[in-house]
Formats: sequence, C-alpha cells, structure tokens
Amino acid sequence: MTDYVLGIDLGTTYSAVSVYRNNKSEVIPNLLGKFSTPSIVAFTENERIIGDAAKNQIIRNYLNTVYDSKRLIGRQYSDKVVQEDKKLWPFKVENNGNDKPIIEVKYLGRKTNFYPEQISSMILQQLKENAEKYLGKKINDAVITVPAHFNDSQRQSTIDAAKIANINVLGIINEPTAAAINFGVENKSDKVKRNICILDLGGGTFDITIFKIDNNKFKVIATGGDSHLGGQDFDNELVKFCIKEFKKKNNVDISNNLKAVRRLKLKCEEIKIELSNVLESTIELDGLHEGEDFYMNINRIDFETCCKNLFERCINKIKETLNESKLSKNDIDEIVLVGGSTRIPKIQKLIKEFFPLNEKLNFTINADFSVALGASIFGERLKNNSTLDIEIKDVNPHSLGICSKDGKMVFIIPKNTNIPCSKIKRFQTIYDNQTYFGIGIYEGENPYANKNYNLDNFIIDNITQGPKGSVRMKVTFSLDKDSILTVTAEEERKDNKNCKTLQIKREKQSNLNINELILKEKEMKKNELRRSAILEKKHELESLINSVLEINNPNQQKIQRKARDLKEWLSLSQNEDFNVYESKILEMRKYMKEI
Repeated sequence: MTDYVLGIDLGTTYSAVSVYRNNKSEVIPNLLGKFSTPSIVAFTENERIIGDAAKNQIIRNYLNTVYDSKRLIGRQYSDKVVQEDKKLWPFKVENNGNDKPIIEVKYLGRKTNFYPEQISSMILQQLKENAEKYLGKKINDAVITVPAHFNDSQRQSTIDAAKIANINVLGIINEPTAAAINFGVENKSDKVKRNICILDLGGGTFDITIFKIDNNKFKVIATGGDSHLGGQDFDNELVKFCIKEFKKKNNVDISNNLKAVRRLKLKCEEIKIELSNVLESTIELDGLHEGEDFYMNINRIDFETCCKNLFERCINKIKETLNESKLSKNDIDEIVLVGGSTRIPKIQKLIKEFFPLNEKLNFTINADFSVALGASIFGERLKNNSTLDIEIKDVNPHSLGICSKDGKMVFIIPKNTNIPCSKIKRFQTIYDNQTYFGIGIYEGENPYANKNYNLDNFIIDNITQGPKGSVRMKVTFSLDKDSILTVTAEEERKDNKNCKTLQIKREKQSNLNINELILKEKEMKKNELRRSAILEKKHELESLINSVLEINNPNQQKIQRKARDLKEWLSLSQNEDFNVYESKILEMRKYMKEI
C-alpha cells in the first residue's frame, strides 16, 4: 500500500492540507468539515486552541491570540518589517536578547513566550492530526509550501517548525510551483510547450513565477514577488481608513485601543471580501470605543483608493519578474490566478490591462487550494517516484554572495539559477602573513552587501601564513532542492602541498535549540492530554450527580442527599487530580448500588 504524503499549504491567514490517493489529489477537511483552517493559535487559562475555535474567541481574548506567525518566521527582531507589523498586533512581540522575535502571551495563568516557529508548528500539528483522523492512519511525511520569495532563513525556520510538530519534511516547494504542478496535471493541452505565469496573491504574500511546461516537465524561468504583500495588507489599509473616519466623526484616535482595532480588522476583512461581489457595503460596529458606535457606508472605489499603492506594487512586481524572464507579454500563453486576494476585481482589471490578451486569464484551478493540491502531487512523486511522471526544475529566488573588502556584493549564485546547484569562487589573501579569512554571507540584489540580508558570518582562522596573494581560498555555495544553502571553504596552496580543507555548514540565522523546543512541545501536549482527561472525569462526575438529582422518587432521598453533598464538594473543588474525581465517581456508584 502507498504511504501517504501530506501536501501542506501553511498560509499567513488560512492553511490547508491535501493528500494524493486513488490517482488524484484531494483537500482534507478539518473536524468542522471546512477545507481551510485559520492560521491562528489562542492561549487561555485552561487550554491552547487552534484554528476556527481560536478565531471565534479572538475579540474577547485578543491579547493572547496569535496570528500572522508566518510574517515573523525566520526574521530578525530588528527587521523593519517586524517593527512595522508589531504596531498592528494586539499581542506582544519582544526581542529574545539575540535579535530573534518572541511572542508573549498569558497561558495557564502565567506569562509564557513562544517563538514564531513554535506557533507555526502548532498549526502544522493541527493539520497533521486532522489528516490522520480523516485517513485513519498515522502519517509522518509531508511536503510544505513556502512563498517563492522566502529567503534562506525563512525556509530553514519553516523546516524547524515542522520538526517541532513531529513532521518529516520530504521537501520544501515554492507555492506557485505547487500551483503550477496542480495546473499542469489538471489542464492537459494539445500545445506541447506553454509559457505559464502563476500569480499567487494570498493573505500575506505575493508570488509571481513564470514556467515553461513541456508535457509533464515544469521548468521555472523566473520568480519574483514580495513576502510582505497580500490580503492582510489590504485589510490594514481599510483599518487605517476607518480609524481616520472615526476620528473625523468623534475627534478621538482609537489606534491605541487594541480591542477596537482588532474588531475593526475582522470587520474590514469581511468588507474586503464583500466588495469583491458588491459595489457598496456597510461597516457597523456597536460600542467600538467608550460606548461610541461606528457606522459608515463604504464602496468599492473607497477600497480601491485605500489600496492603490499596494495594487501598483503588485503590477510592478509582475513587470520586474517578466523582465527577468527575458520573455515578452505576448510570449505568455496563460495567466493563472492563485490565492484568495486574486478575486479582488481591481487586481483582475489591472492584470488584464497589463497583459495584451484578456482571454489569457485562467480560472480553471481552485484559487484557495491549488497550492496544497500541487504539494501533495509533488509529495507523491518524491515518495513513490514511479507513480507520477513529472519533472520539476525550480530556481533560487534571491542572489547569494559574500562581502568583498570594499563592501561590494560578490555574487556567487545569481537569482533565478536552476536548483539544486553548486558554484565556486576563489579569493586570495590581501595582507602579508594574514592569519584569518572572514566571510560574510548575504542574500539580495543590491551591489552593496550591507544593503542586502546578512545570513551569517564566518571567521576561518589558522590559515597558512605567507605574502599577500600567496594563499588562496576556494569558497563553495551549494543550494539543495529546497533552496537551503550550505557553504564550504577550502584553503588552496599554489604548490599543492599541505592542502587544508575547512568544511563549514552554515548554521541558520535563528540558532534555535530545536531539540529543546521539541521536548517543550511534547511536555505541553502531555499536560494538555492530562488536563483534558481530568476535565472529562470531572464532567462525568457532574453528569452522574445531575442524573441522580433529576430522579423524582421519594424512595431515593438518601441517594439524592449524597448527590447534593458531592455537588457542594465539587463546587469547592475545581482543580482536583484525575484520581480524586475517579474515586468520587466510584464512591457514588458504590453508594447507589448499596441503596
């Protein structure tokens, strides 16, 4: 029997999981029968809640309900994006002391910190458990999707999140690549070769990937986009608009009222979706701030005006990626729209205006689930290679290189290089008797290294001393199929004697103790199961007491007296151990039997 591989679309706002079985890919519903699960985790005095239930209680528990963890994963706390985003979140995001963002919540009555990787792992674990219940068996393997524009650190952190969730990652695949696989499998064509442009605009990210599909061969030509541009940003612009309107009407700035802003955010998300189907809607929130109601008519033009700059950013990113592909607009055979935000009429209008032939827009695949579906198809290929005859050649989304002595970026692996790949660059000492060699590893397109993203730094000491230029270092950058980077350095002697090799696998940016976090998650799960069992036993005792008290029989007065005594005890004993509740149940049943 074929082992299942989950295809997981770990989204900013919603996540989905699918599986390939019976020769097709299918999305797996959660326990509520929904095919997408909110990427939200809530913490309370008694439990941890994930998904729909977490979203449903977000207003009353906004300080301890965490969302958008994907926007934090793999980033540094000092990142400008993190500093801007944290202003919009009601939950606290702090510096862990090592420039790593950490989320502070109140859980089980005490202050608790979680890394973004831990929050993402909780969502992944929930998706895995849903799938296991649906399929009736344990599943270990998964392919997880990431935005094409995710950098090396964000990809590493996504793998870490999966490890914490006890998921074996067979592969990391770019979201538009997964969507292209789903499109290619579902849409066979008489045309042998087709150039396809996938536009994936979701809740938090925008990816553009241009493919050449030749039968079952998928070759990425160019990829681009923005890892911080999506539906959440459109919501935020609407929220800012509403805050200004409230201030106009009431002369009060409510931007520091976290609960009011959270209520506005939820309402603005609803309005954004409505305005994709109607021309006008109404925002109505009772007692939004200090008893003041908020009522406002809003139309599609208002929304489009709010988000004008964001929509322009989308089109500019498409232009950039098309230029990098060295293809013209006319070379693109089809434009495939993926992600819920591509339903926005203005987005579709701008895309139609940008590409010369309107009929190129393709809506034949599911905008919400094509990424998850494609991931499970890819997972099936990886796990059971003979099952699906597809070949995929992806590219790296960012240039990689090191900093030269004058601060310039020395590009070693250029952007849009097919992966996996390995590139070599040689350097020589610049001082007499130089004792060490420094390597600063950067990711980005700017000609100056310090304008790009610093992934890590090495100092290789104890190199052979000699006149400047006499000692050479060979630096190798290798990217695997998941776009994960490994760097090695080798000292080369001109006389080829005493060759010394220093193999260095770059440690990822976050430097998290993953084993420690795995143990912490296991302990949390163990405690939650214990608390759940206690709660069930307590409810069993309550049910037994109530059933006795409901008996309307004068001959049962002794039993009812006993039940009332137990009910009074129970009201004073809310946090007893499992065995205590169990003993009270046995005591009650024994008494009933004797009477």
